[in-house]
Amino acid sequence: MLIYFSYKREDELLRDIIVRNISATLPSSFEFWVDVKKLQWGSNFPAEIEKAITEDADFLICLVSDKAGDSDWVMKEVELAKEREKKENRTFILPLVIKGTSRNRLWQSLDLGNKNYVEVYTGTEAEEQTQAEKITRMLFSLVAENLDLILHPQGRVDAIRENEKRLTDLAEVIRTVAFPHREVNPLDVSELAEKVCAARGDISAGDFGYIIDEIFRRNLLSGFVFDGDVIYLDEEHVSWNNRFHLTAKKAIAKKAYSYIGSKGDKTVYIDSGSTAGALVSYICDRMRYKTSGHRSLTVITPSTWLLQQLSDTCVSLGFSNSNDDVEKLKLIVPDGFIHTASSTIVQLDENDRDHISKLCERHGIDLDVAFIGANGITEEGGIMTYSNDEDYWKLDAMSVAAQTVIICDSAKFGVESDNLDSLVAGWDDDFILITDLDETNEVQKEIIKKHGDKIITV
Repeated sequence: MLIYFSYKREDELLRDIIVRNISATLPSSFEFWVDVKKLQWGSNFPAEIEKAITEDADFLICLVSDKAGDSDWVMKEVELAKEREKKENRTFILPLVIKGTSRNRLWQSLDLGNKNYVEVYTGTEAEEQTQAEKITRMLFSLVAENLDLILHPQGRVDAIRENEKRLTDLAEVIRTVAFPHREVNPLDVSELAEKVCAARGDISAGDFGYIIDEIFRRNLLSGFVFDGDVIYLDEEHVSWNNRFHLTAKKAIAKKAYSYIGSKGDKTVYIDSGSTAGALVSYICDRMRYKTSGHRSLTVITPSTWLLQQLSDTCVSLGFSNSNDDVEKLKLIVPDGFIHTASSTIVQLDENDRDHISKLCERHGIDLDVAFIGANGITEEGGIMTYSNDEDYWKLDAMSVAAQTVIICDSAKFGVESDNLDSLVAGWDDDFILITDLDETNEVQKEIIKKHGDKIITV
């Protein structure tokens, strides 16, 4: 991001203070074009300055003062900038007005009586830093609003809408690239930039810094941690996790459904998570196509979005309150509060960790299968999940179910994190693991060699 600085030489002390303070608050991808630094000995400076303003710069900061108002050269730079602004139909000129400046010809040319500007002055270090932070915030806001036009200057009416879509699409690419990385194996931002730029040919490494800053400012990468140097996944989020590895999850769901069976009454516990979501989608499809074969299916799940999916299917099929329809699908909801990031009901307090087994006992339920998700699988650690209030009910459901079926995609093999410290199952425990086969995942290959009797690949 290149910012041209237009000023009168007598104001260079304040110029230096502004550039220094703003630079300290901006990513390294932002650069200032200042004549004394950019113009080489013997260069054709009028041509270079014109090119910088009309072609190279993304914005022009104009330091407005009484001295600048007397400068024909500053006036010429402003006229070039105004032509650029009109051509691209976006904000290009960013006026900084030195406190006490009269309404001179430069003020009039920039129409500052009708435009927003920032007043600046030489003050204490704290005051100058506050000015710099205000300028930075306004600059980031402008970059966000004008990103598409900056990268593709064409003055489209729908630029803002296109920019929103562009940022969302880029966030999806970043999420895909960074998804395998956790706190123990974070992804360096330079490597991330290289991979994202290779996947998307319409951005450069120079653009990437302010793009990722804006993506995180808008919270488009929930669950990820970014500190400017590295990025990693801290918590999988229901708003996006169900979009990953869709083909694999559908295949896993189809195989998992076979453990429910096609006849008789069945009672199952279905964990929250994206692969569990694929299983519920498969159950709903069987209901729509009337191929489930069940006289009665009872589902216990703490996931509010899975409950909604099952309930919506019943409504779309015209289920009534008749006994026959009620018997076709029973939904049992655990008692607790909702963990908003995962849309999952969790225990009210630590004394309620055996809530699922008590629920089964209270309703006279024999739990046939517990379908359980995982967040990480290793040879040393076994089947792991994040240590939080959600994991207690997984373990409780497994303790009373006749069979435990763990469902997760191959991306979970080899995932390690300090947060993954809750053991779902060790390799000596009784369970079946259904996953997709990834020929490039060496951890998965080794685990299948050692524990192939527990693992079904699809």
